[in-house]
Amino acid sequence: MNRITKISILILSVIAVLCFSFIPDFGVRTEGGSHFFGFPAEWLGLYGNAGFSFMGLGFLFNIAFFYFIFLFVFKFLIKIFSVNKQR
Repeated sequence: MNRITKISILILSVIAVLCFSFIPDFGVRTEGGSHFFGFPAEWLGLYGNAGFSFMGLGFLFNIAFFYFIFLFVFKFLIKIFSVNKQR
């Protein structure tokens, strides 16, 4: 797998983290007046007093999570399509 493919999967992972984090009832948790965003790990907190917190490890974990999922899917599809070409 070349470098461009890895970078493309990384960019897709960051986009997936941002998209999945703001889906109501999936990536958003409300506790009192605070809202926490992120799936599977929370990485952004917005508080009622106009404060926020950025949880860097949660953000990096989410990127790694989606990266490995997309990498697995990519390799699986490559394997399926290469088997079909051999027939």
